[in-house]
Amino acid sequence: MSKLPETYTDNNSMACYILLVPIYSFFFLIGYKPFNIVGQLNVEMGRFAFYASMLISILLVVVTISRFAMRLLRERLNLTYLSFYIWEFFEIFISSMFFTLFIWLITGRHTPYVSILPNVSLVAFFVLIFPYTILAILSELTYKNNIIEELKSNINRYSNGIIGADKSPIHFLDENKVMKLVVTAESLLYIVASDNYVDIHYLSNGKITKYSLRNSMRSIEELCMQNNLLRCHRSYIVNLKKIKIIQKDREEGLFAELDISGAPHIPVSKKYADQILTAFSKLND
Repeated sequence: MSKLPETYTDNNSMACYILLVPIYSFFFLIGYKPFNIVGQLNVEMGRFAFYASMLISILLVVVTISRFAMRLLRERLNLTYLSFYIWEFFEIFISSMFFTLFIWLITGRHTPYVSILPNVSLVAFFVLIFPYTILAILSELTYKNNIIEELKSNINRYSNGIIGADKSPIHFLDENKVMKLVVTAESLLYIVASDNYVDIHYLSNGKITKYSLRNSMRSIEELCMQNNLLRCHRSYIVNLKKIKIIQKDREEGLFAELDISGAPHIPVSKKYADQILTAFSKLND
């Protein structure tokens, strides 16, 4: 499972969850009163608005504590997309437990707590699923936009001839942030995704050497973009300066041939073809 991008837990994301989710929830409860919630509480509208504000205050506290905890524990827990959504599920459920406790107390505790919890949880998930989904989509779009801007920046750097020194070391860390390999950009050829590992191919004493590193392609891509290496395929990252020619045939489609004897052809997918061709052309102008 891919590691969660920082845009999901950065300051902007935290502020959106802490501020926008409670505000949206309050106006949704007041405006739509889902599942006949006013009738179920058996209160007048004026009092319901007060109760709604109390419920939203509870939500604000839970979300604030949860988001700060997520931010602090992010690296230790090595959050992935799956663990992030599981966290959000429990965030909503814990909020529902406190909502239920509040409703149980204000209604005189006549109905058992466990009997109220399912209905309250249903309302909570119904109300919160929309803002949570929208904010997750915005976080992903922000991340994708950052990637695109970084790629554009790299292409511009290639075209302007201000690439970083090829002899600068690239430090490869595993998923636990432990440094496992250091190679120069000059010696790095290409990287291939392989299940939960990435295979790093580089030159050592004139021979192609492979090192398997336990990490995600997404994390490696972020590192490589800082060192002028570009993604050319869902499973490949290539060093543009090692490409001799880019061509297309019926069997392999579009691929890059490296200037190293014994190196395999590197596939170039349609998704990345334009940026690879543009950067390669400008590099060789």
